[in-house]
Amino acid sequence: IPLYKCADFLEGCLNSVLNQTYTNIEVTLINDDTRDNSVQIAENFIENHQLETWKIIHLDENSGLSVVRNIGMDTANGKYLFFLDSDDTITPDCIQKLVEVGERTGAEMVASQIECEQFKTGDKNFCMGQFTHLETIIGNESVFQAFVDGKILSSAVNKLFLVSYLKEEKIYFVPGLFAQDELWTFQLTLKLNSVAFQKDTTYTYYLHNQ
Repeated sequence: IPLYKCADFLEGCLNSVLNQTYTNIEVTLINDDTRDNSVQIAENFIENHQLETWKIIHLDENSGLSVVRNIGMDTANGKYLFFLDSDDTITPDCIQKLVEVGERTGAEMVASQIECEQFKTGDKNFCMGQFTHLETIIGNESVFQAFVDGKILSSAVNKLFLVSYLKEEKIYFVPGLFAQDELWTFQLTLKLNSVAFQKDTTYTYYLHNQ
């Protein structure tokens, strides 16, 4: 979870992680040299809930989301990795559902649906697209074709990745890019050999003017 100018949304994000039905979770928050009180909110949250498996990594200078996510990859100790933006939330069963599919299929990536919500009005839609292809895809050519056909959404969030796969293939984000998800997903699907899907909506992406 990146920490950068997210004070207005951070507690909701952290509570959604705290309330997961799957509890064997390591949470890494990365302070991208934010100048608001996001770090203080996170520190208080960890202390108040006595979260021993939660940690904060502090960067010496603002480096951008690409670098933050790369550090998240390099420091992950678990079997799986899940990216969550600090102004978004996940459903209580999000991680449990994705892990269950990952364990059953052995897929290198498991994806579920993302719902977009207007922060002020609460209006909801699938602004990033909605996949209908729910079968496990095996084979790199088939995976890449599914991406070309729009069956794999170009977002890094709300996907469960095998940490060992990402590290071995060195699939990192390019530093300095503002919108890096599309390029990264393209580079990812050039190498992925197996993708599985979970049909439920497990992630809320908030739309706001910040």
